[in-house]
Amino acid sequence: MKIPLILFAALAGVGARAALIDDFSVSYFNSVQTGTWVDFQSGTMLSGERDVMFDVLSNPLGQFSDFDVDGLGHAIFSNGFGTSSNISLQYDGINDEAANTGPGKTLTNGGTGNALLSGFNDTLRVAFLDNDHDVMVTAVARLNGNVIGSNSATRFANSGIGNLDIAMNPNVLASADSLTFVFNGTSSSDYAISKIESVPEPASMTLAALLLGAIARRKLGFRK
Repeated sequence: MKIPLILFAALAGVGARAALIDDFSVSYFNSVQTGTWVDFQSGTMLSGERDVMFDVLSNPLGQFSDFDVDGLGHAIFSNGFGTSSNISLQYDGINDEAANTGPGKTLTNGGTGNALLSGFNDTLRVAFLDNDHDVMVTAVARLNGNVIGSNSATRFANSGIGNLDIAMNPNVLASADSLTFVFNGTSSSDYAISKIESVPEPASMTLAALLLGAIARRKLGFRK
């Protein structure tokens, strides 16, 4: 029996499962006032390493941009009054930033060439705990240092607890050896997240279930 291409996609979606990228069980803290700064932490996150880059965009009052991971599933971004910043979290090769830390540094955007994720997931999900201003999150996928896909989504001010989903091409996610999440906080913004993961898009799962149900009815002789 020939199976339509749409069914192959649906069956792949059935096999997809949420894949944890970072549950913030590895603690970290830094506070930056000007320019850029790169750090890294090793642990149980995707690829075994979290690279962090601060990029303070504006700080007219001499305040600070903070990133505080308590090791208990809470990652808190805080911009002092009038301060705006981008904070990037990158997951790729272990120790790729070992010689590239401290002030004035930017991420090397390395990679091992080996895919980080498997399956047919097409959504990157950031679990927000709260945010007092709009926060735009840009996800960038790379392979061997080259950008192969990117997309952005915005979590609007005072949205409370909930997920921010960023759609991505599943073929991109299945081949990327580096994933970067850039959090763009507007002036004076404070926000917190609890988890980043890769998940199958809900509509794909619904379609897959309907198609598989139709096949089951056909095979069992329940066709009308």
